Amino acid sequence: MTPEGVSDSSFAKSLGRLLGERSADIDTLARKVGAERRYLEALLDGDKEPSSGMIELIARALGVSASHFYEYRLATVTSALEWDPERLNHLFLESMTEAERTHVDDSSFDNKPLREAIRALLAVEEMTQAELAESIGLTPSEFSQILNSRVDAPADLPHAIAQAFGVPAECLLAYRLEVVTEWLHESPRELNALWEDMTHGIELAPYDHWPMRSLPDPRRVSLVELARSLIEIVKVEGPVLGARVYSLRLRGAGVSAETRELRSLLNRASFAAMQAGALIGVDERSDRTQKYLVLRVPGSPEVLMRARGDRSIPEIPLAEVCAVVESTRSYRVGDSVQDVQNEVLAAYGVDQPRLADVEHINHAINMKGGR
Repeated sequence: MTPEGVSDSSFAKSLGRLLGERSADIDTLARKVGAERRYLEALLDGDKEPSSGMIELIARALGVSASHFYEYRLATVTSALEWDPERLNHLFLESMTEAERTHVDDSSFDNKPLREAIRALLAVEEMTQAELAESIGLTPSEFSQILNSRVDAPADLPHAIAQAFGVPAECLLAYRLEVVTEWLHESPRELNALWEDMTHGIELAPYDHWPMRSLPDPRRVSLVELARSLIEIVKVEGPVLGARVYSLRLRGAGVSAETRELRSLLNRASFAAMQAGALIGVDERSDRTQKYLVLRVPGSPEVLMRARGDRSIPEIPLAEVCAVVESTRSYRVGDSVQDVQNEVLAAYGVDQPRLADVEHINHAINMKGGR
């Protein structure tokens, strides 16, 4: 099914139709996008393929979304697939006939980007990059420019590299990406389904707050009783940062400030609950600080994607922020770190982030291997 407001026709046909519907002429469009008339004519005739940047300019000039054009959706999806090898591998196998699949060993798939895969193969074969370049009919300079993304790679480059090393072409992620791109070019239903899946909004579950109640001062109860009250909070709000649990426990006792004595008591109670197997603590920050462990009760999910609630951004467990990062359209399609930041902040309903908020989100992006 074609999503509303988009076209499954070629760029040339879609552009021609939009120009006709808007009674627009090619000269006006050329002025708006800063391109030469003959270049746009070549696009209209199907003699040239536009870049994603040019599609965005043309779309803006004609008052439509860039995703209206099939080629833009294809470029966006394939760019995202390069960073999602698991999904790419599934689509690669899906694109093949049953007979073709019997000749493919998916355990041999290398999921590294082409440049890294080549470096590893060169080391195994004890070959230089210059020798590889010459074996596939390129000068060392041409090959270097391709690997550094300064010029477009020939369409058959991954296949040629695989032949040079004597390995099946499908071992290389770049080859599998080429095959899937060609398949999606002819498969609007599959492309549109991927586009919808990759660009859907972030769905966050409501945050369950521990119902604040009056509790005794931690200095006036036994370690066991104090541990039980911490477990009570974690059962409702976990996975939850220990610092937040401590804060809620003190607020329940009407204590406004966390002194060194109180923190020591809460650390001991939290540790005792973990020793007894009543709590699980994860050191996300690798700083071995009891207060900053992420706590949950046994049998509960390790990660829950939830609305912010009354938590500050730094109070949200990093694993939870990582899950939200992965769910953003910006992350899936390979946009900038700032785009990912903005989408995460929007999901959490933060209009004016503090430096600590941005740093916490950046930490999560870096954990996910951010662009």
